[in-house]
Amino acid sequence: DVKGVPRVTFDIEDIDGFDAETGHWRITVQSSETDLATQAVVLRVIYTDADGNTAIDEANMADTNGVYGFNPANSDAFITFVDQVNKEGTDSVSTFNTGDTIFVRTHAPDGTPLEDVTITLSYAPSVGQGALLRTWSGLSYDVKA
Repeated sequence: DVKGVPRVTFDIEDIDGFDAETGHWRITVQSSETDLATQAVVLRVIYTDADGNTAIDEANMADTNGVYGFNPANSDAFITFVDQVNKEGTDSVSTFNTGDTIFVRTHAPDGTPLEDVTITLSYAPSVGQGALLRTWSGLSYDVKA
């Protein structure tokens, strides 16, 4: 049971930002004071689409439909997540914690290069208080993160 806003630090870097096929931002959890439930972590990407409209893509990090356990090398998904699974005896337990990595493509699903992107990462448990963990804004495919 986490009280208040969990303290989590992140690193973000752009990888091949100009490449529509492989370009992505890599967000790595540098440290976390507590394990968070993977299924309660939600990433939202806000950007302008090819028609000039605001688009919002959202993904739950536990979504096994192309998000959880995938990365840009093995999935065409816009948002993917690689979990550093914890071992508890013979069980593997998924938590959102140090070493976990989120990938967000630098081009929209239709291939449009993304500019002035905002990414928000939230902790939204079904019971209890949620929190905004981090916001990155002003991200662009052609600007170093």
